[in-house]
Amino acid sequence: MNPSKTQAYSAQEVAALLGIARSTLYDHVSADKVDHLHPVRVGNRTVFPKKVIDALLDPAVSA
Repeated sequence: MNPSKTQAYSAQEVAALLGIARSTLYDHVSADKVDHLHPVRVGNRTVFPKKVIDALLDPAVSA
């Protein structure tokens, strides 16, 4: 898979970008504390839309 074409981040990637443990991210997903990150279930994986995470990390991107 070409990373530049990816439209979503894996939970592991999001956790690394946010500086938290992957298990902490999953705990928050399970407790519905991160709905603003728009987690999406794809099979047995949870992914996060790239544009949502990028906008969170760099608010100038969404402007």
